[in-house]
Amino acid sequence: VIIDEEHLNKTVKAEAIIDYINPNYIVRVSATTKQNKEAEFIQIDELDVINEGLITRALYINEDVNGNIELNNEHEYLLELALNKQKDIRNEYKKKNININPLIIIQVPNNSDEMIEQIEKMLDTKGYSYKNKSLAIWIAEKKENIDDISNNESEAFILIMKQAISTGWDCPRAKILVKLRDNMNEDFETQTIGRIRRMPQAHHYNNILLDNCYLYTFDEKYEATIKQELGN
Repeated sequence: VIIDEEHLNKTVKAEAIIDYINPNYIVRVSATTKQNKEAEFIQIDELDVINEGLITRALYINEDVNGNIELNNEHEYLLELALNKQKDIRNEYKKKNININPLIIIQVPNNSDEMIEQIEKMLDTKGYSYKNKSLAIWIAEKKENIDDISNNESEAFILIMKQAISTGWDCPRAKILVKLRDNMNEDFETQTIGRIRRMPQAHHYNNILLDNCYLYTFDEKYEATIKQELGN
């Protein structure tokens, strides 16, 4: 029996089903697996996964951010950088005749209805909206344009999210994360970064733009956590 996202599936009901199956072997898989004294623990080295082409070579944090300018709106500044990066990546795919629409994920705090409205209005002025399907949202109280969000050729350029889809959600075309969330635990941070590290066709292109992923944030604590988690 292979149990994916095993950190979510250690419930009484799950254990009852496993006991009923009575397997000879159980393989539990997760990016944030829980230690189990009764199990043999196998950790896959990040470099091995990179060399297989399954994940990006590196994560660029705040590329092109100018620390010496005065900002009227930090969110708009980060979104503008992310949109420019998305256009560059999309053009690079087109040059290689690859039909992939790279996705920007905007992660917002839980209590952020007002912030979401501001972001929606800001994006609408730039031509991104739910109506033309270039914008999607996936939160508990609102879902728009998410039916084919994982499809490499999906029309959605941008996805607004909170916590709901940060674990166990597979969308390899996601390349850019704009992080506006605060005070999450370490496991959650690891899972969120995992959303943008997967290669959409499970191989590298020998291209800096396409073989890496990108994070934009002014959350210094979050940035420090990610750097510590990913080493160098």
